[in-house]
Amino acid sequence: MTDSMPIDLPAIVAHRGWAARYPENSLAAIEAAIWLGLRYVEFDVQLTADGVPVLFHDVSLERITGRPGRILDTRWADLAHLSTGEPGRLGNAFSRIRPATLMDAANLLSRHPGVTAFVEIKPESLAHFGSHAVWEACRLPVGEIPRPVVTSFDRAILEQVRAEHRIAWVLPEYTDATLASARRLAPRYLFCNVKRLPAGPLADGTWEWVIYEIRTAAAALRLGERGAGLVEAMDPAALLGRPAADRP
Repeated sequence: MTDSMPIDLPAIVAHRGWAARYPENSLAAIEAAIWLGLRYVEFDVQLTADGVPVLFHDVSLERITGRPGRILDTRWADLAHLSTGEPGRLGNAFSRIRPATLMDAANLLSRHPGVTAFVEIKPESLAHFGSHAVWEACRLPVGEIPRPVVTSFDRAILEQVRAEHRIAWVLPEYTDATLASARRLAPRYLFCNVKRLPAGPLADGTWEWVIYEIRTAAAALRLGERGAGLVEAMDPAALLGRPAADRP
């Protein structure tokens, strides 16, 4: 474990793990973020055609695997052997990386019980399979994560799971109407894209603000002054002022 992070920075959430350095949503990216000293990680979940929850952001396979097709139409047995090393961005450096299931992530996080995991359930899977089917597929592995926060743009899934787990809503926009909706939902965390924020202090609520995508420590500090408790970054090492080197 590295030294603790500066106390004046808001807490850092590793967006899709340490995604600037490793393939996003990979176990390697998540574990590397934990090695950096982070206590918050985030990853995305889509369902395969046969209902296996997998750490994956896009519906298309192209960007992550270099192959055509959609994850929603691909069975797990066919997806499992594909490389998810992001060849377009990272070349062949991580060609041995394979897709991780949500249970794989739960098994990793079980070894790090102090880490909070934001499990973002993607709207494309919810629209394709329905919120009930998606949650039934995700319920067991989410329950195996020591500190899960079910996260989504979709309010319906959050209403469905709030009795079981802490929830985080990702704001589609920062307006009086969405803030009023957030007060009714009362999530534990409220995510917002930094580009959607107005000037001035962030609105008060029952939640902690998580602002993404943050690239510098200076930006993180300014957001902390405005009321953000957490900031999300694909390159947490940049916020911590550490070189993007491999783990020892």
